[in-house]
Amino acid sequence: MINPPAVTTPTAKRSAPVRPTLIRVSAALMFMCSSRAAKCGAHSRHSAMALLWCALTSLVNGWGSADRGRSPMATPARQRILDAAAQLLREKGIARLTTREIAMAADAAEGSITKNFGGKLGLLTALLSSELPELAAWRAALTPATPHRDDLRAALIAVGDKAIDYYTASLPLVAGAVADATLLDAYRATNTAQDTGPQLATEIMATYLNTWQATGALSPDTDTWATALMFCGAAQLQAWTEYLAGPGSLPHDRNARIRAVAMTLIP
Repeated sequence: MINPPAVTTPTAKRSAPVRPTLIRVSAALMFMCSSRAAKCGAHSRHSAMALLWCALTSLVNGWGSADRGRSPMATPARQRILDAAAQLLREKGIARLTTREIAMAADAAEGSITKNFGGKLGLLTALLSSELPELAAWRAALTPATPHRDDLRAALIAVGDKAIDYYTASLPLVAGAVADATLLDAYRATNTAQDTGPQLATEIMATYLNTWQATGALSPDTDTWATALMFCGAAQLQAWTEYLAGPGSLPHDRNARIRAVAMTLIP
């Protein structure tokens, strides 16, 4: 593949230190105020000086407080970088992904990637270990359990659509990790340390099925973990098959396949 031409971004000019300048301006203003107030009475002079001092002190201290309270990069900017990396990874693949392109897409400085993630490897590891929006949507689609078996089938049919969306979105990310041995090692280490990883989807479904089992809608003899594994495996296979082979590569439409899986798991 031909790499795209490098894009040169203009270097931002560094502004002069603001706080020392502000202090010098404060001193000058106080001197002027003192000179002009000398013609007035003591009460007027003291009042004017007090008001000016309070205003300038608040301004100077407020500026310092803002500097101290400001994180290296605000959370929204960090999330923009993660979102941009995910989008570019899906579009370009990991081999052609550069920190410059990620920073430009996120409207952030390229150095902020190193500061907040330690570099490209750290960024991609954080991206792979973070929860995808599709998984959050899957979790949100889980309806409360009832004692009725028909409700359980309907619930699985509803959530099956979200499960396929999740596995479709995760495939390019997983492919990027598998294609890079160093990234895969870092990804596994992070998952072990943070208790994250693709197994969470199966755990979510197993826990969900346990709640249905507790209501009596699911037989006590049912292995909820095995049922969750089959449900997630069916969703993943459908997602990956259509992603790789194209839409229409599987028989029947998506809804019909989801319904068939639900009816097979919960006869």
